[in-house]
Amino acid sequence: MRYFKIFFAVLFVAFVIINLVSCTHMSNISPPANAPNYLKNVYNDLVKEGIKVTYNPEILEAIPAPQKPYSPFPRDIPSNWIASELEWTQYKSPVSPYGLVSLDDFYGDYVLETVPKEGYKAPSSRPNSIKLILKLYKRKNIIEPLPNKLTKSDYELLKVLDKAPEDQPYPQNQEPKLSDHFVVWQASSNEFDQNWEIWGYDINKDKTFLICSYNDYKISQNSYPIYTMPEDKNVLLVNLVTQDPDGKLRSEIIIYDLTNEKISEVLKSDKYIYSSPTFAGNYLYVNRSDLNQNIDNKTQYAPSSVIRIYPYTGEEKVIIPNANFFVASSFQYKVCLVSLDPNYQYNDIWVFDTIKNDMTCYMKVPIEDNITPGVSLTQEGILYAGGQSREIPYYFYSFSKKKAFYTGPLISKPDNLGRFLIMKQPLDVYYPVPPFDYEGKAKRLEGYNTLLIIEPN
Repeated sequence: MRYFKIFFAVLFVAFVIINLVSCTHMSNISPPANAPNYLKNVYNDLVKEGIKVTYNPEILEAIPAPQKPYSPFPRDIPSNWIASELEWTQYKSPVSPYGLVSLDDFYGDYVLETVPKEGYKAPSSRPNSIKLILKLYKRKNIIEPLPNKLTKSDYELLKVLDKAPEDQPYPQNQEPKLSDHFVVWQASSNEFDQNWEIWGYDINKDKTFLICSYNDYKISQNSYPIYTMPEDKNVLLVNLVTQDPDGKLRSEIIIYDLTNEKISEVLKSDKYIYSSPTFAGNYLYVNRSDLNQNIDNKTQYAPSSVIRIYPYTGEEKVIIPNANFFVASSFQYKVCLVSLDPNYQYNDIWVFDTIKNDMTCYMKVPIEDNITPGVSLTQEGILYAGGQSREIPYYFYSFSKKKAFYTGPLISKPDNLGRFLIMKQPLDVYYPVPPFDYEGKAKRLEGYNTLLIIEPN
């Protein structure tokens, strides 16, 4: 027995020494020398979570303003990324003499376009108004690799999607999301989308169904439903700020099972506001900040925590506390984060690997127009679009090439194969049409847009 006591005493002392050394080592870990302040502020928290941080991003320059009219920034993507060319028809609005891009989304063998409804009778109060409807097309001959050129004639119309009532003067079908199984969109008919409805269409079943509407949830003033379809999950995440009859605000995340057409889980809080939910593996990753009951006073860049939620129990774990990180997107078990710091003039684009527990910053992009950029994570890289001017930074960062390439104007987000659409001719972004001849101008004047299907590899 005496030997056992001595053994456990030695073991205890060793345990204490190891922990002291470990704590001393952690306290002496410093952030990278080139780390911006927003990273320095949370670096110790990341170390405590065991997250390995790599900060060596490619630093990109601001897109220069053109020195003369009609001089878009040159594209530099590798030629072997062009999987095919797609020619699609434009539509014209009564309030614009120029043809507009009707193609709204692209996913696998499907194309979704937004066009004016023929025969729509505009109200006398808005005689030039149009009603936009959605049309879903599927490629007729599904072969791989893609042919060198595709046109609208290579697709067949599957479904016209229109659930916007015409009893009020602003009927619109808008904000569509497309996958290879479902289409989700919002329908409304008044000026501020107050009578919103979110609809779904099951492509395989040829069935349209109502997901949720303003009749189910009273949302707070100056807010609106935000929804996303995470890759390969067949669920819809609906993010709302609702208001009780007594005026109390609640933040809600609705997890809707699109296959079975029912709500599977609802996460609620009157203490925190959740935003930007996305799935990585079996967990939700979201931004969480204090819910100010006077939500109109919330600033655009209020620091929030990045948290992980197990959706079936509601258990929460803080990953990055009170930081200037925005949850942008996800792919499989990886989460894409974007720095949003009002005192930092760049968007740093990060990928958090939830399995390896490491964070790597890949891009450092100058902020354009002070708006939240659109960022999509794929298996091959990161697609970035920020700003609203003609000098918009559009980039695809390739993991394999370890470099960001300027893509030019984007038309769609990546699909399940990482493919996305861009304009073939950057000059087509200009309205009116440039007065000089250029490749593709004739087709544009004939009422067509020529796009490129990009597949980074």
